[in-house]
Order: sequence, then structure tokens, then C-alpha cells
Amino acid sequence: MTAAAISVEGVAKAFAGQPALAGIRLDIQSGEFFSLLGPSGCGKTTLLRLLAGFEQADQGRIVIAGRDMAGVAPYDRPVNMMFQSYALFPHMTVADNIAFGLKQLGMGKGKIAERVGEMLALVRMERLAKRKPHHLSGGERQRAALARCLARRPVVVLLDEPMAALDKRLREQTRLELVEIQKRVGTTFVMVTHDQEEAMAVSSRIAVMEAGAILQVGTPREIYEFPASRAVARFIGTANLFEGVVAQSSPSGLSIDCEGAKLAAPGNFPVGTKLGVMVRPEKIAIGTAPLPGDNLLPGQVAEISYLGGVSEYRVRLGSGQIVVVAAVNQRHAVTAPVALGDKVTLSWHPTDGVALP
Repeated sequence: MTAAAISVEGVAKAFAGQPALAGIRLDIQSGEFFSLLGPSGCGKTTLLRLLAGFEQADQGRIVIAGRDMAGVAPYDRPVNMMFQSYALFPHMTVADNIAFGLKQLGMGKGKIAERVGEMLALVRMERLAKRKPHHLSGGERQRAALARCLARRPVVVLLDEPMAALDKRLREQTRLELVEIQKRVGTTFVMVTHDQEEAMAVSSRIAVMEAGAILQVGTPREIYEFPASRAVARFIGTANLFEGVVAQSSPSGLSIDCEGAKLAAPGNFPVGTKLGVMVRPEKIAIGTAPLPGDNLLPGQVAEISYLGGVSEYRVRLGSGQIVVVAAVNQRHAVTAPVALGDKVTLSWHPTDGVALP
């Protein structure tokens, strides 16, 4: 990743007077697999359509491969889009679908045949070249649509919820194939999705969006481990939030009064600041023995969900707050080490909390 394939500079868009995007600024580097992630109505699809040229921005500008896209028609942009429905031509074979865009470019028959062969090999569909879309599985249709997108060798491939139509097992297999193909061709991919697991699995970076704004941009690990706001913390994964007040602040971190206990967390906030300490379920240890020190909260097990490799405990604190704890099942056992109704102590390392004002 050396240069920006896409620069979005202060882009705003409204529909019928209602803002859909508000001053979006974003750089997407060449060769990235970048995801726009957020709930329905957050503006992610509007931004994708602006990149594709299906909508025009009210303010700001979009630069792709160093060229301002103002007034540039979709077919003249160095991008190609894979729609959620895949939009394959039902009367054409896989090979003909891939060749369609190349014919529109006026490419010679020999070159088209060579390029189609390259694309079929890339998505491992050589033996399915003469099949029509209704004779393909969901995953095969997706690969055919991707091959058609890549055939014109665009600078950017835009993906609109590309795995939404697939079942869970096929989604997991297909997203691995998608990442492998993207790495092999080196083309910049920009994907829209509301599925956080999907975005975390495939993306080099993610932009989390809400209400027409970008809340945070970062790698999957950065966004999960160090959310910049409560909204990001709640949207990405499961977040336990403990409300408190800063009692002490020093270069080594914070001491926070919370739930009648002292919580330690990294951060630099003045004494008296009201904030929340966010802790992920897998960072919390659960046990029946009382322990000394900070970051200790007593509670009672209200619910247990056995999920195979992991057990999820819901622990009720004295205040009534429910805390979610995820514990790996490392040993063969018929019964859980902690039972429903047990009085327990929750604990976590001081650096595993994130202070959020």
C-alpha cells in the first residue's frame, strides 16, 4: 500500500433534504481490502454509489487513481461494481458473462478469449465456463460475478454486500476465497457490509459508519481492541461498559470508582471525569474464589450458554447490571466449572480496559 487509490474529500449528499452523508473524508490505499461497515441507513451504500458514479455528491469531490470524478459517467470510471444480486445475464454462459464487458471495450476476439481464460482460472471455474447462472450454486455465481468485474482490470472493485445471499457455512468459505483472489490480483477492493464478522475477517482496514459520518477508521484489531467511542465499542463485538468516576490519574493510568470497587485502566483524564470502562467478554476471568486487588467485581451467575468451544456467562452485579463473560472450554467435562446461581468474582488485567468518556 503506497498511494491512495481513492480520496474522498469533504463529500456530502442529501436526499429530499435529508442528509445521507456529512462531510466524509477518507483515503483508501492502493491494494487494500477496505470495508465500509455500519447499520442500515448509515450512509455506506450511498458512499459506494458515489464512488461508482450512480449518484453525484452535493459537496466535496472524489478522486480515483489521481483523477477527479466530477461529471465522469459510471462506464468511464476506473471501477467496476459487483452487486448484491450479482446481476449475471441469465441467458449467457459464465464465459459470455465475463466476456461481455470486454466486447463493450472493443477488444479483439483473441484477446477476449485469453482474458476470459485468465479470469476463469483465477476463480477456478474453467469446467463451468459453458454453464448458465441458474445451473450454478450461490458461491459459484458470486465467483462468476467477481471474474466479470475483474476482467476489465479496474483500479477499484466495489462490492455491495457480496455474501448476503449465501448461507453461513458458504459465507465462511467464500470470504476466504475472496481474500485469496484479492491478494493474487492486487486490485483495491471496497466492500459495503453490515456484518461485522465478515468485515473483520476480510478487511485490511475498516471504516465504521453511523448517521452519515465515519466514526473510526482502522485495522480490525485496532477497532475491536481500541474503539474510539462507545458507539464503535457497542457495534463491533460485545462490549461490557462499567460507568464510574476518575478517582486518580497518573502517567501509569487511571483509578476509577465504579460499582463500589476500584477499576484500573489506561488513559489520561482529569480527576472527577465521568467515563465508562469498556471490557470485552473474553478478557474477563470468572471464578468462585475471592481475589485481592483492583478490577474485581462480585456477582452471581444468572445464565449460562454452552456454545461448544466457548461458554458464555451472564453475571448479575449488585447494581443489577449484566456482564457477559466468554470462557474457553479447555478441558473435557460434562459440567461447567461455574454453575448457574454461583456467586463469583470477575477480574481482568488493568490494560484490558478501555476508558471511554
